[in-house]
Amino acid sequence: MSPNINPSLSSVKNLFIPGTKVWNKELIEQSFLPWEAERIQSIPVSHFPMEDLLIWPLTKDGNYLVKSAYRLLSSEIRATLPSSSETENGKHFWNGIWKLQVPNKVKHFVWRASRESLPTNMNLFSRHVLPNQFCNLCKDHPEDSIHCLWLCDGAKSIWLSDPTFSSLRSKIFRSFGDLVAAVLEDTSPNFAALFSMIAWCIWVRRNKLREKLPMWAVGETARRAPELLQEYWDVQDRPS
Repeated sequence: MSPNINPSLSSVKNLFIPGTKVWNKELIEQSFLPWEAERIQSIPVSHFPMEDLLIWPLTKDGNYLVKSAYRLLSSEIRATLPSSSETENGKHFWNGIWKLQVPNKVKHFVWRASRESLPTNMNLFSRHVLPNQFCNLCKDHPEDSIHCLWLCDGAKSIWLSDPTFSSLRSKIFRSFGDLVAAVLEDTSPNFAALFSMIAWCIWVRRNKLREKLPMWAVGETARRAPELLQEYWDVQDRPS
């Protein structure tokens, strides 16, 4: 995930103290994000002149087996199961999303964005689909859900065009899930519905622009979202 600020670091050997097989702690911490630097330095390095081999550590002979991978994934899922209190909080959060008065596709979108499972550039980069993780619109920051839908200059302009969201703009959120949780907890159902619809329109606009297709301008996006929401409410016989 770290930005490539030092082009000379093209191989693992460049991260060693010259002439040794000892990690260059200062160089690594200058070149990588803190958590990645810690992970790199935790990798044990063999001091014997042996050729590197690819092995699968979960079988005796080092060969990959599907059933061993299945056991690994199953154990990871069991290890990350939440406690009872976390389960209650999570259940309340997800129920809040499913109760939104918006089309099902928008609910599903908000759910995926909150789980950080949208095909953002950061996610696609981590899966080796894209060569970099930076936002296609601003070119300055890695694109995760909170950047794409809230922090990017293009998205920010859309939110700022409606003073209804000024109170939210004054707060700092670590993730899009945190932002959605604040909306569900501290605002009215109509506000939450409008927030979700605008976020969905921002995502649709982002995808269209990425494919160089005609799409709403910034100001038009902010106007289009409540129109789409009202159309949905009219079908559902809800008041405006």
